[in-house]
Amino acid sequence: MRRPSWKNLAQLVEPEKDCIPAPVVEEEEEEHEAEWQAVSSGAEKQAPPWGGAAHWPWAARPPISGRAGLVWMERIALAFESLVNRLIGAQELNPFYHTGTLAVFFTLAVAVTGLYLTIFYIAPGLGTGVAYEAVGAIDQHGLWIGRMMRGVHRYASGAAVIATVFHALRTLFQDRFRNARWLAWLTGMLMLGALWFEGLTGYWLVWDERAQLILDTVIRAINTFPSVGIPFTLTFLTNEATQQAWSFFLLLLFAHIALFTVIGLFYWFHILRLSRAKFLPPRFFMIASGLVLVVGALLWPARSALEALAPPGFALVPQLDSAPSPASACRSP
Repeated sequence: MRRPSWKNLAQLVEPEKDCIPAPVVEEEEEEHEAEWQAVSSGAEKQAPPWGGAAHWPWAARPPISGRAGLVWMERIALAFESLVNRLIGAQELNPFYHTGTLAVFFTLAVAVTGLYLTIFYIAPGLGTGVAYEAVGAIDQHGLWIGRMMRGVHRYASGAAVIATVFHALRTLFQDRFRNARWLAWLTGMLMLGALWFEGLTGYWLVWDERAQLILDTVIRAINTFPSVGIPFTLTFLTNEATQQAWSFFLLLLFAHIALFTVIGLFYWFHILRLSRAKFLPPRFFMIASGLVLVVGALLWPARSALEALAPPGFALVPQLDSAPSPASACRSP
């Protein structure tokens, strides 16, 4: 018996009944998945008035271990967001629904302005003797361009950290860090830590009193391990005395730039499992945020503190005082 070919079977197919496309399942990844309208006590799903997927009311949500404490955080946060929605009059203009994409926008602003600052920072050389003057010279660029670039760089850095913190808190109280979302949560926390270290190295490069405070704190911290701390401090003081501190600043600048690459790698893993990831906020938020950064940089420019003094070696004193002197070591008992 001859097996029927697919051409014969195709004649028996009814397109309206048999050719039904497979359903496309896409997980909703909107940041405002749980809107403030979800704060209710109904027993059925409630669809938001603007359309979209329905949201579970509190009474109908399944019990999850550790969820009880997060519920109260979510109630308070969503009640605050409802107030913002009423004051603004349009939910699409509520910035709390775009904290993740706003953090990406601010980080990109940091990268663009950082490229400008890096070019003029390394132009006169590197080291403790020229770092402070190089940063001050950027502020004197014509048409306030240098002042604007430096101010936007600093304020965008702070705004990126704040937006990331709000995004993390929202993800926490919405219980969106379990199961398949663990990778996004872990990489988000790593990005927050990398942003903090990015800002730390940036302040260090200015070489003002803030940078000296950072250096002193680092020296005190690593001197808890004398085998590491004492050689590091002696090397830094020796390089400073011989005008070779540029090597340290070169490594510091490399770390500052490399951290941005690490943040980009974490972000790629952060959105790896999202079906409809959004990279940037709506155009309105980008224009408004950019104007706020530029105006703030011009009206309240970023200023350096007083220039750092010579690197102190007081962090070595406890270890050196406790160590036996060569004379006492050779002394017979």
